[in-house]
Amino acid sequence: MTTQDKSTLDTRLELLLPEALKASRRNMVPEIISPIMPSIWAEIPENLPIDIRCAMAERETMRIAPLDMQAGELLAGRLNPYADLSLFKDKPQGIRPFPGGQTAHTALDTEKLLKLGIKGVIQEIENKMESANSSQMVFYKAALISLDGFRILAKRLQSMALEISETAVNPQHKHEMKRLADILSRVPENPAESFYEAIQAMHLLYFAAFITVMGLFGTGRPDVILLPYYKADIHSGRITDDEAFELICSQIILMNYLFALPQPVRVGGLDKSGADTTNELSYMFLNADKRVGLLNPSMAIGVNESTPNDLLEIGVDSLLSGLTKPSLFNDRVITKGLMQYGASYEDAVDYIHSTCVEISMIGKSNIYVASPYINLVKILELMLNDGKPMNPEYDPNDFYNYTRITPPSLDSYSSFDDFLDGYKQQLSAKIEDAANMIANLRKARYEGWAFPFQSCFTDDCIEKGLDIDRGGARYIWTETSCVGLANLTDSLSVIKKRVFEDKTHTLQQLKDMLISNFENCAPCSNIQYDVDMYGNDAPEPDSLAANIVKLIYSEHEKHKDYLGGPFIPGFFCWVMHRILGEQTWASLDGRHAGDVLADAAGSAQGRDKSGPTAAIRSATSWNHEPGIGGIAVNLRFDSHLKNNPSAKSKIVNLIRAFMELGGFEMQLNAVDSKTLRDAQLNPEKYDNLLVRVAGYSDYFTLLDPKMQAEIISRTEHSI
Repeated sequence: MTTQDKSTLDTRLELLLPEALKASRRNMVPEIISPIMPSIWAEIPENLPIDIRCAMAERETMRIAPLDMQAGELLAGRLNPYADLSLFKDKPQGIRPFPGGQTAHTALDTEKLLKLGIKGVIQEIENKMESANSSQMVFYKAALISLDGFRILAKRLQSMALEISETAVNPQHKHEMKRLADILSRVPENPAESFYEAIQAMHLLYFAAFITVMGLFGTGRPDVILLPYYKADIHSGRITDDEAFELICSQIILMNYLFALPQPVRVGGLDKSGADTTNELSYMFLNADKRVGLLNPSMAIGVNESTPNDLLEIGVDSLLSGLTKPSLFNDRVITKGLMQYGASYEDAVDYIHSTCVEISMIGKSNIYVASPYINLVKILELMLNDGKPMNPEYDPNDFYNYTRITPPSLDSYSSFDDFLDGYKQQLSAKIEDAANMIANLRKARYEGWAFPFQSCFTDDCIEKGLDIDRGGARYIWTETSCVGLANLTDSLSVIKKRVFEDKTHTLQQLKDMLISNFENCAPCSNIQYDVDMYGNDAPEPDSLAANIVKLIYSEHEKHKDYLGGPFIPGFFCWVMHRILGEQTWASLDGRHAGDVLADAAGSAQGRDKSGPTAAIRSATSWNHEPGIGGIAVNLRFDSHLKNNPSAKSKIVNLIRAFMELGGFEMQLNAVDSKTLRDAQLNPEKYDNLLVRVAGYSDYFTLLDPKMQAEIISRTEHSI
């Protein structure tokens, strides 16, 4: 890539980044769209089919959503962060009859829009309507209503760009806005014919999906999708590398006006022939993300044996500079895992981390992610306490504090294997309860909701004449997430050694220690002494973790969701290791009542004391392929490594080793504890300090104190 004209780009970033930073710290879509919804639904007749009602709501959202645009922006499609929403409260108020359950968590079929335009998608629907039955006809009519809203949205933005071009004083801004208006007069209505048209249409699809579905989406693999347009424009001289780079920066800036939550983009990876797809745009997207330096997108690299080293080096350079991205996904492991659940190879290579690390196929998926989270440590707590929470303040009927199988008395276990079988019985029941709970949500959505706009860009909804919530998507499944694997493994290791090997304690004595929260308890101080802990490449805990994971996989295989899709596990936790930790009493690994659980699939905080290589060997000591619900492994490094000339190549080698060992996904963060503690004391100095949490990134100063302390407590590795 050529050296960017710094004066042009720097001036633009100086103009746009301050407001984008403010926006990136807010969840703007729900903040702005949710207050509008009651007035929209008040005007929709209740006697219409739910598909039509949802489509009318989507069209009206695109017609009245408060939009914004300013001179200096090269792309259109964002909300007005200062919109006056009070006028919507004065209108008649209705109820949005949403039954619950998850939305989005995937990427749409952008290539379809770029190749066909809205006109082409409408023509496809009209062709299908010629032979449709009555229920299919309802779906198709709803889809057309929603696509009409998409047209309206584009026209609104075109008018705004024209208005700004007429009033702009700066000649450059006047020219840019006139050009943007011209672009919007052609796309997304028509197929894209240039890189500029393609990236604008891509962003507008993404933006429309956000405001109509109010869920998290990603653009998917823009370096692959946009490459034909880029090459054609470069060849013809219609665009330069610098101009393409500036458009990519502009798209990334607009991504931060949506949600302060992960919006996934993946570069590199495999194509349908099994070849690596890394190209000029892969480098541009990584460099643009670093240049912009904001929370979104959730940038990732699809890594395989053919991934160029220099692409990984650019990623590592970003990580060492203080960014928390890109994350690193193992193409071979994920592709094999997806194929285990029925995906074709051609579809499996075209995957996206749907938000944090959960996996879906681009433009073909209807998935629920982290549905629900399963607290592995709470199950052990209930097992040790006659099926009841140790903290009586919690509702025993709550999903996480309930077991329907009363465990046997603690003195009935004759061996550790016997005890482990008892835990497995409790875990099996919890997984079955989770599957039944999500099946009921799926059923409610099947009967009472629709997503016409999302369905238009999700295979095979138009082909089948079915909404995404009624089985239209090619791939339908539910992904859970199991939290606290390291805490559970270490707790079981303590039980095995103290009760069944050394015989220095009984289960009742260990239970009493937990109930006391390790207070006023002389034997408590040495209960973890000389017990090998998970995360240090020690055979016993690693084998125990593998045993537990194997059971989790086999139990999930027994269940299907309401639409017939598989029930799939994962091991990540977003912020749920804090929330579930607050609901969980003390655990035998030494964790106190209410403390956070381990993040993701690595060791518990601060226990990986044998270096990063040992940490990844433990984390990959079990099979990651079936864990399509997402497996995250976090490592925090000393930020001073950026000054170490050999650090970059060593970390690239560590990444390669992780992938060869069968690791699913790796997340690296280079920030020292001293900086984090200073940010706690002086948050105003660290507005843009990003940290990896547990599958996603966030601004450190926006995290609650418990989460801040959790991140500081992680091992600070060197290399």
